[in-house]
Amino acid sequence: MVQAPIKAAILTFHNTPNYGATLQCLALHNHLTEQGCKVEVINYMPTHALLQYAKSLFLGKRRSLKNLQRVYRFYTFVRDHIALSGAPIFRAGRLKMLQAKHYQIAFSGSDEVWKVDHMRPFDPSYYFSFLDPSATRLVAYAATSSTVTDLTGMAVTVTPLLRRFSGLGIRDRSTASMVERLLGQPPEQVLDPTLIWDFTQMDLPPMRTRPYLAVYSWLSDADMLATREFAQRHGLEVVCVGCRHALADANLIGIGPHEWLRLMKHASAVLTDFFHGVLFSIIFHRPFYAHVDAKKRMKLEQALQWVGLGHHLHETAGAIRQTSWQELEADWVEVDRQLARQRMQSQAFIREQLARCQA
Repeated sequence: MVQAPIKAAILTFHNTPNYGATLQCLALHNHLTEQGCKVEVINYMPTHALLQYAKSLFLGKRRSLKNLQRVYRFYTFVRDHIALSGAPIFRAGRLKMLQAKHYQIAFSGSDEVWKVDHMRPFDPSYYFSFLDPSATRLVAYAATSSTVTDLTGMAVTVTPLLRRFSGLGIRDRSTASMVERLLGQPPEQVLDPTLIWDFTQMDLPPMRTRPYLAVYSWLSDADMLATREFAQRHGLEVVCVGCRHALADANLIGIGPHEWLRLMKHASAVLTDFFHGVLFSIIFHRPFYAHVDAKKRMKLEQALQWVGLGHHLHETAGAIRQTSWQELEADWVEVDRQLARQRMQSQAFIREQLARCQA
């Protein structure tokens, strides 16, 4: 007798104009589908977050009318590649109606689903407060609160919510340590979903004819001058992907996730201060230069330590002026070897959760 596919839900940040957020959702969605699940991403779009995204895109310092094109391309990408639960749900109180879908298992994450800041206030929905754990197996996959949110400071509220989970897979050491203090036992640490699904199987033809340095970072004038010096020394154009600067050779603001992937895959090298900028440089074996401020250091530092590339992390973008091309390269055979072991462990965590769901 053929067993029916497991009905699985994902709750994460799928509706943002952020490349990493959308692509991590796609990766978990596709990995679960390949495991034989019937997957839906819960189409939760909190009004407060939508307003903050709109302010950032159209009213903030990074505003641009080209962001209209970006928003549309994100919308069509999600529509075409990700199965959603239905019409958008804008209020947390309406999530309870999803119990009628009878999900067998639900995954919260990846991404900073437990982070609390001006963009997203505390929302118990990301702990599945609206689902019954006796009817749905609740699992966190690569969930994180970042270093911004102290979960232990919200122990009275958060601990009962965490206890409802059957499986806890956490993305970073900081969040894992807090969860251990709250529950008295360590959760598993797992990889970001973008590292457990094979993006190289996607059709990603090049978009540009000349060699270029892909810049996925909002640079100061001084840092961009240093970046241009490096690029010119190596015969490269400077192409900003999803960001802009007046001194760049090209500013591609209105691109969606698919175009961003194509530009990252075919770059001669990448300069970035974004977590997923680093991860996709690794996925596509691109020489890269990572820089980061103190607030974000933990994320990038851990990602690079996973694969023995901690020396790629710099305090400023400007230091690229003194950096050789060889310092951007990596032993990709060794990187893939180290990633393979961790990928197997993370995939095994998911398989175990699915198996227990069927038991």
